[in-house]
Amino acid sequence: MKTSKFLTLGAVSVAIAAVSLVPAMAAKDGEGKQHHGPQAFFERMDVDGDGKVTTAEIAAAQKAQFATFDTDGDGFLSKDEMLAAGNERAQKRIADRVEHMMKRGDTDGDGKISLAEAEQNPRMERMMARLDTDGDGAISTEEMQAMRKHGMEHGFGMKKHD
Repeated sequence: MKTSKFLTLGAVSVAIAAVSLVPAMAAKDGEGKQHHGPQAFFERMDVDGDGKVTTAEIAAAQKAQFATFDTDGDGFLSKDEMLAAGNERAQKRIADRVEHMMKRGDTDGDGKISLAEAEQNPRMERMMARLDTDGDGAISTEEMQAMRKHGMEHGFGMKKHD
């Protein structure tokens, strides 16, 4: 029985950590821009701003996040509650990405991206310039294989563009 309780508590702890640290990876700066990664995680966890993250600060964040996901308030996270939280976050990321794409692609400001606007995307030209290594205006099987090889060696070799 002791082992069973220990394993259950361990599993719950892992679930709380996994669920609570995901949203902690993103933080907004003073301009409202979303930032991700270890620095954003640190800034969000460092509640008192002393440049250190304590176990108490992490525990407080976990408790708050747990309460957010425990929608029925029973003190447990069900699979459905965790899936709902994940779906909500995924929808938010998609909405943010679409908003970004609209700002960049809707050049006439009508709230829609036409085929003509999509075809004017400078990213397409940059992609073709990277992949069409022989400059013939087409991407060959050999160029695709070279891109894949380069990607495997260099973390896909793609630079992040706005």
